[in-house]
Amino acid sequence: RLTRLDQMHIASSMIAGPLPTEFGLLRALEILDLSENGLSGQIPSEFGSMARIRKLILTNNQLDGRLPLELASIPTLSELSVDENSLSGPFPLFLANLTALETLLLTDNLFSGPIPTTIGEFGDGLTTLHFGDSDFIGTVPSELFGLTNLLSLHFGKNNLYGTLPTEIGTATNLEFVHCSFNNLTGPIPSEIGNLAMLRSIFAFPNFFSGQIPTEYANLQKLSRVVMISTTLSGTFPSEFGLMTDLKTVLIKGTKIGGPIPTEIGLMTSLEELRIAGNKLTGSIPEGIGELSNLVALNLDGNLLTGTIPLVLEALPSLAKAAFSGNDFVAPMPALCNLEVLVSDCDEVDCGDCCTDCCYDTEEECEFPKIDGRQ
Repeated sequence: RLTRLDQMHIASSMIAGPLPTEFGLLRALEILDLSENGLSGQIPSEFGSMARIRKLILTNNQLDGRLPLELASIPTLSELSVDENSLSGPFPLFLANLTALETLLLTDNLFSGPIPTTIGEFGDGLTTLHFGDSDFIGTVPSELFGLTNLLSLHFGKNNLYGTLPTEIGTATNLEFVHCSFNNLTGPIPSEIGNLAMLRSIFAFPNFFSGQIPTEYANLQKLSRVVMISTTLSGTFPSEFGLMTDLKTVLIKGTKIGGPIPTEIGLMTSLEELRIAGNKLTGSIPEGIGELSNLVALNLDGNLLTGTIPLVLEALPSLAKAAFSGNDFVAPMPALCNLEVLVSDCDEVDCGDCCTDCCYDTEEECEFPKIDGRQ
C-alpha cells in the first residue's frame, strides 16, 4: 500500500528498535528522515533497494555496525546523514561510487583507521564532507583537498597528526573548515590565505608552531579568528587590520610577543578582543579607542606596560575588560560602569570599580574569566 510513497518524515518521534528490512520495498521513496529517534542495530542491506532515494537521514540514533555496501548501488543518493550514532569500520570509501552524492555526514561515530589517500575519488558534486568526532588516525592526505567543490569540511576531534597539507589552498570554495582537537603540528600553511570564501575555521587546539601567516588577512569573510596553542610564536600580524569585518579575535596561551599593532584600530567591527596569556609587550595602542563596537577586552597575562588608555572610557559598547598580570601603571581609566573589570591590585588601584583583582605576591594568580572565556 505504500509502494508509491515518495517521502517519509518521522524525525523526533521516540521510535525505538531495529530498522525494518521492509524499507527496501519502498522503491518510489525519495526522502527518508528517521533522525532524532532511538533506532538501534545495523542498517539493513535492503536499504540499497530503495533505488530512487535522494536523502537518507538517520542522524542521532543508536545504530551500530558497518554501513552496508549496498548503499553504493543507489544512483540517486545525494545526501547520506548517519552522524551521531555508533557506526564503526574504516572510512566508507565505497560511497565514492555515488556520483550524485553532495552531502556525507559521518560525524560522531566509531569509525576508525586512516583516511585513505584515494578519498579524492569522490565526485565533483560533493560539497559537504563531515567525518569528525570519530577514531580516525594517521595523517591528513593531501588528496582530501582535491575535492575542490567542497563548501564544508569537518575532520576535527580525531587522532590525526602530522602537518596540515599546503594543498588546502586549492580547495578555494571552502566556507567552513573544522580540524581542531587533533594532534596536527608544523606551521599553519600560508596557502590558507587562498580560501577567499572561508567564513569559519576551527583549527585549535592542535600543536601548530611558528608564526601566524600574514596571508590570514586575505580571509575577508571571516568573522572569528581563534588560535589557542602554546607552540605558536612570532608577532601579532599588523595585517589583521585589513580584516575590517572581523568580530572576534581570540589568541590565547601562545608565545606570540611584540607589540599590539596600531592597525588594531582599523578593525572597526570588532566586538571581542581576547588576547590573554601571550607574550605581548609595549603599551596598549591609542587606536583601540576607535573600536566603537567592542564589548569585551581581555589582555590578561601578558608583558604589557605603560598606562591603560583613557580613550577606553569613551567606548560606548565596552562591558567587560581584564588587564591583570601585566605591568601597567596608574592612572586607571574611570571604567566603573563596566559589568566586569579585572586589574592588578598592586600596580593599578581601581578602587571600588574592579569586580576582581590580582596580587603579584600570590604564587598562582588565576586570571579571572570574563563571560566564561579568557
